[in-house]
Amino acid sequence: MNVELVEQEAELLKLLLVKELEETRVEIHHARNMDFKLGLEVREANLKTLLTRFQPVGLAK
Repeated sequence: MNVELVEQEAELLKLLLVKELEETRVEIHHARNMDFKLGLEVREANLKTLLTRFQPVGLAK
């Protein structure tokens, strides 16, 4: 699936992904249930993967 975004939309999406990644890291740190923590770690990996997709366009942090 391809999605075309204008620069402002891509920047907004990147900001939202970074914010979600930061919040997920905090949740991982506070998680006590191992299954829940593992699910959060998968989510973290997916967020990182999405953020790296912006690098070729020069939009990644």
